[in-house]
Amino acid sequence: MRTVDGELTLYRPEEVGFVGGGSGVMVRTVGGLRVLAVVFTAFTVVLALTLPISWAQGRPFWGAIPLALVSAAFTWYAVAIIHKEKRAVELRRQRGVPTPARYPY
Repeated sequence: MRTVDGELTLYRPEEVGFVGGGSGVMVRTVGGLRVLAVVFTAFTVVLALTLPISWAQGRPFWGAIPLALVSAAFTWYAVAIIHKEKRAVELRRQRGVPTPARYPY
């Protein structure tokens, strides 16, 4: 892969981390992933609070269950990628390898 300096470097798979370039990727930075994780966490909490309130009013909102599960899954995925990047940064720092380029080609 190329480094941010443009040189070719051989990275171990665990050193690459989150590369936000390429087609189809909407979130390009780890900061963006953090924002996404916070938004999905808030959405999950709101849906989890909506469920008992709707049941108490006698009109259960059954659609909140799958929405909350999907939102929780997206939260988990974003947090997993953030942890992967954090570990990759630490491994690169220990080895003295520069950061990979956003676009690996």
